[in-house]
Amino acid sequence: MWELFNVTLCPSLSYAQTVNPAQTTNGPMALKIGDLISIYANKKNIIQKSKDERVIEAIGNVVIIHGAETIYGDVAKFNEKTLDFSIEGNVRLITPEYNLFASRAEFGQKEGKLVLENSKMFAATYALVADRIERSSDDVYWAYMAEFSTCKDCPESWSIFGKSIRIERNEYVTIYDGMVKIKGSEFLYLPIFVFPIKRDRTSGFLFPQIFYRRNDGMTYAQPYFWAIAPDKDATLTPLIMLKRGEGMRWEYRQAFNNKSQLQVQGLSNYDQIYLPNKENYEVTGEKYARHYLDFEWGQTYNNHWRHYLSYNTMRDLDMVRDFPIYLQNNFQIPFMGAEGFLEKRGSIYSSSLSFTQKRTLLNSSEIIYQSMGESDKSTVNVLPRLNLSMMPVVWNNWNFPFFRRMNFSFNSDYTVFRQNQNNDDTQTFLRNAERVNLNPNLWTTLYDDGSFHLTTNLNSDFQSYHFSSNPRTESAQKYANILKTDFNFSVEKIFGLSYVDQVTKENMDDQQTNKKDINSSMISAMPEFSKETSEKKVPVLKNSYKHSHDLHFIHHYLLNDAEYGNQQFWRQVNASPTGRFDRVDAVRRREFQDLTENSRTLIPPTNTVEFQWNQLVIKKSAKLPNVEKDNSYLLNQFDYSNLISLNVSQGFDIDEYHRTNNSNDSLTRLATTISMSTSKYWGVSLSDYFFHQEKKHILNGNVDTNFSIFSLAQGINYSGFSLSKSYRFLLAVSPTDKITLKYGFEKDLGSSVTVSSNSSINYKPANRCWMIELGTFRSVQERRFTFDFVVNFGNATQSSIF
Repeated sequence: MWELFNVTLCPSLSYAQTVNPAQTTNGPMALKIGDLISIYANKKNIIQKSKDERVIEAIGNVVIIHGAETIYGDVAKFNEKTLDFSIEGNVRLITPEYNLFASRAEFGQKEGKLVLENSKMFAATYALVADRIERSSDDVYWAYMAEFSTCKDCPESWSIFGKSIRIERNEYVTIYDGMVKIKGSEFLYLPIFVFPIKRDRTSGFLFPQIFYRRNDGMTYAQPYFWAIAPDKDATLTPLIMLKRGEGMRWEYRQAFNNKSQLQVQGLSNYDQIYLPNKENYEVTGEKYARHYLDFEWGQTYNNHWRHYLSYNTMRDLDMVRDFPIYLQNNFQIPFMGAEGFLEKRGSIYSSSLSFTQKRTLLNSSEIIYQSMGESDKSTVNVLPRLNLSMMPVVWNNWNFPFFRRMNFSFNSDYTVFRQNQNNDDTQTFLRNAERVNLNPNLWTTLYDDGSFHLTTNLNSDFQSYHFSSNPRTESAQKYANILKTDFNFSVEKIFGLSYVDQVTKENMDDQQTNKKDINSSMISAMPEFSKETSEKKVPVLKNSYKHSHDLHFIHHYLLNDAEYGNQQFWRQVNASPTGRFDRVDAVRRREFQDLTENSRTLIPPTNTVEFQWNQLVIKKSAKLPNVEKDNSYLLNQFDYSNLISLNVSQGFDIDEYHRTNNSNDSLTRLATTISMSTSKYWGVSLSDYFFHQEKKHILNGNVDTNFSIFSLAQGINYSGFSLSKSYRFLLAVSPTDKITLKYGFEKDLGSSVTVSSNSSINYKPANRCWMIELGTFRSVQERRFTFDFVVNFGNATQSSIF
């Protein structure tokens, strides 16, 4: 029997009954043994259908509660014998997984029946609107004449209409006879469409990708995601290329734990256009097998041990040009092959064993361009390198101004360089050698009282070379000791105080003045309010600024240096950077004379005085307290930003002055860098190196402007030595919140040739549920059209359809 009791908060009815085990089902509003169901309403009627069967009718503000599920409606009928009930009028079903809205709902407990008319379903990641929703089994629902969308708050933005939609809870949504709609307009017909709604990754087809290139024609890619296991997955993408033929792109990923990862990706194609030494894009009728492979594996065992290994290869170098969408971003450095390291870190030292076995992509040898599988005799590889380094060790650290601090660090390595040449005697450069490199460093603070600082840095450099590939070749050694003394004076001034202030929002005196006029037009008088209790205050952030000056007088002095032994090797080292294995081989007194842009900017270390003047303006802004982050406000109360910085550096070569007695000829480069950003809307940066003797500049500049309607980025690079001049331009205009127009290019000012240009139009609705972008890309090598349709699938990421 149902027990009846009154609720004192409002006129209501409550019923409770233990259900027969034979009537137990699953699903929403399904009763189980021992469950209680409560019905609340403004009014009840009891309809006696037979001696042992009656129907309870609840009318007005009906609320039915069963466990964590609740139903709201206007009128409900409940059969005590069959436990079937119906509810109609503004029906709302609330469950932990989703919310259902309908004009009428029927529940049949014995058959597990659930029918909703004129219904809507809102889950965490999707929304469904249907004429009718039925439950066919415990976890399967069918929706008829329905629209599905992952934009649950804005289903009119984009949706897929289907004559019938099958929803398997926490698994899949299958749409039959579907039509993709964008803003209510029909866009694409899909006879069947499967969409995963499960929390775990699942296998299935991803949206297709379509590309068009002028020389290759249309390319259609159909990715398939394979969820192999929770720790591994793969993506297989068959490629149908209109002119080049069939291909396949694939990726495999595996995480053995949170400190290890494996990733393998590849591309293969039976090309109908490409042949070695072929210069046109005509279809040959033959199929030339081409492939690319990239392997990457890394693991951190603990806080002390880790290792890394990578390998990539391709059939021919022209694949980077012919498959730019997939391969151009994979080659930031012009080498390919294998590399890896094993590293051990300690508290005060680190050691590693590394190697490289690669081929250069900048070789003029024709065989390298035709087949990367052939032997490359030009690239110098590291086989292997053993490194041992000691972290800076503080010998003393006290508050006494003199000899306040002393640090010592040490770096060393043993490296084997190998080039696949049979005899070094026949080569222009010696390329097979074993090198020992020792680099100790001593840094001492001679004086420090807070404003004046005097520090010294003694850096020793020693290398020994042994050419074991040819025993007749004499070994070589070099050493150098460089002393750098820095006298620094710093002063700073702080303006203002950064804090959060409270400012009155309303002026209560004005309200008190007009109170009598208000009371005269009211039935009862307005009560008196004190100013103290009615004031409203808002937080106002106060900023402070710090302006600092740093003056440095630095003396660079080469105590001694020498190179001895194999003169052929030292001739190749001093001739140009191409004669060295790496930067360590450079002779320190000549390093700034390498005539490269980076080396030109160095201060000669022989006997040079450098003057530096550094200015910096910093803004310090207080933060509002964030109560959602425990114990974080006291640790992170302020934001800091650089408003203006100006750095000037000028060197004077004392040895050159003694030789020429000419101060102008003794001036080294003048370095000036400046950056400014007084607001979030724009910023400027400029760096310039001026060389007095040559009267030439090396200059780089950037200007960024960012407003709500448009943003503009410009950059310029100029070198008076190489006569290279380039200009970068990027403009983005948003006439509305939904449309963005972009145009950018990079131009070589010396030859007036546009290196590359791109333009696009982007449409994104205010709800950011999807995006369409049309664009073009043009470079010296190619011209490409792009079309991108991006959809938000109900999570933080977006996926591209095309």
